[in-house]
Amino acid sequence: MSRIALWACAAGVVAVAGILAVRSWEVAPTVAGTAGSPRVAHSSFHVEVLNGCGVDGIARRVGVTLRQRGFDVMTMENAETFGYPESMVLDRVGKPEYARLVAEALGIPNHLQQKVADPFRIEEVTVIIGHDYRRLSLVEARGSSLSAAQ
Repeated sequence: MSRIALWACAAGVVAVAGILAVRSWEVAPTVAGTAGSPRVAHSSFHVEVLNGCGVDGIARRVGVTLRQRGFDVMTMENAETFGYPESMVLDRVGKPEYARLVAEALGIPNHLQQKVADPFRIEEVTVIIGHDYRRLSLVEARGSSLSAAQ
């Protein structure tokens, strides 16, 4: 083989190795899933929890529950309105698997994509707690379930 052919072969091997290294680095925050679908580590993305029903302290209770389940909850506050009849999970950055994980953890069937260009937003997922909050899978820090009377 000529010297040029050897250098071209070596460059090709280095290029392929570099591409594989970059791809494995990009996938680093995931852990093995089932049937070929990778599961995302809960702490690899940020969550915002908004009270959309007006129940005092519900955003904090849901945020604490998500933190207990390993999610990185950054914000717990009121939504712009308390008129949400149903709870929902919003994908803010085009990563529907993040919203699906949060929705599954809380038992929320609604997860939607709502991408808005906002360079200051750090949360990838928004949870809006609606008037159906009693149906959610919630556990308070004290270990008791959220009752309908609260």
